[in-house]
Amino acid sequence: PTWFAALDTDGDKQVSLFEWRKGGKPVAAFNEMDLNGDGLLTRDEYARYAKILDDTLKQKKREKDAEEKEK
Repeated sequence: PTWFAALDTDGDKQVSLFEWRKGGKPVAAFNEMDLNGDGLLTRDEYARYAKILDDTLKQKKREKDAEEKEK
């Protein structure tokens, strides 16, 4: 994501909670994406989070579609 490079102010290819907060982002969002809870967000970790989120949304849509078919 484009925001990643902007928040990675020290160029270590990860966004720390400090960098995240300095960028004015909500801590709750960081904590949700920090899958291993180490206080650092990598591009790979974000990609896994985005896939989980996408899969969850697709599942909810399938469930909603199935409910509507039953009506």
